[in-house]
Amino acid sequence: MKVHGFSNRTLRKYFENQAWYRSIPGKSGDGKMIYTRRLSDLERRNLQLIRET
Repeated sequence: MKVHGFSNRTLRKYFENQAWYRSIPGKSGDGKMIYTRRLSDLERRNLQLIRET
């Protein structure tokens, strides 16, 4: 399930109503910006674990 951004209106409305969901405005090709500014601590730890695997 995609967490950062939706094109489907129903899914977007659902996630926007969740306290834990944070949308990323617009499209960004800058992955480093997303990594340092938008991901939660848990998401960063998960990404680090994936990279180490």
